[in-house]
Amino acid sequence: MDPASHRHHWPAPPALSPWLARSWHWSIPAGRRLPSLYPGTGAELIGNLGCPVEIRVCGPDGESMTRRWLTGETLLLAPRRSQMHFQSRGPVHWVGARLRSGALFPLLGHPLTLVGDTPCSLADLELPALEEGHLRAGGVTALLDWLMGRAAPLPLLAQGVERLYYGATLTTLQQDLAMSERSLQRHLRPYLGISTRQFLHIARFQRALRLLHQSGQSLESAHQAGFCDQSHFIKSCRRFTGLSPGCWLASEPAGFSHYGE
Repeated sequence: MDPASHRHHWPAPPALSPWLARSWHWSIPAGRRLPSLYPGTGAELIGNLGCPVEIRVCGPDGESMTRRWLTGETLLLAPRRSQMHFQSRGPVHWVGARLRSGALFPLLGHPLTLVGDTPCSLADLELPALEEGHLRAGGVTALLDWLMGRAAPLPLLAQGVERLYYGATLTTLQQDLAMSERSLQRHLRPYLGISTRQFLHIARFQRALRLLHQSGQSLESAHQAGFCDQSHFIKSCRRFTGLSPGCWLASEPAGFSHYGE
């Protein structure tokens, strides 16, 4: 990573840990390739304190749209079926918070079925503004303070989504919540934005990407993440990123990746 680049990650403060996985701050010089986001299970709330950024959203059927991300604007990014690619003509300075699986719906009040796959500003979501001056002065702390003002006890269903992400079975959740499979699937949909089966597939894929980023070993990463063989991981990687695991790893910008931590 060159001297002009800066990257910091922090664990969520205890009061926000049920809602957030971490907070982070990136500074990337002009001309550097920016990391992409692929179909996932959580969400990123990111304030842009650098130059404007073009976001290209590519859907699973080849459709695409572009969103201009202005300086001072805070966006929610929660791809479920789409890829999000970023490009800027100037230096990038982002402060962000990664929301845990299932946290977005109760925290921000919008079901993933409506806001997933579309970059949304706080104004789009009809939420209180996070002023640029406040964000610039406070950085990640300002973002966390804004989130703290919305935090409340985490609903049981949101806790259930987090348990699914970490390996609990749907049958176990049905028993614990005393719900039928159909009822549970219906109630989980606003939290997931996709079907439970798709969510579990993407969660396994994300685990494999993180392991691959750490080790560089496709076969080991596939097995550790829960894929029955390497070919299934390769198929999933091509489906979600358009690349083989090796090509994806080579394409990730050095020092910066949404899957590197």
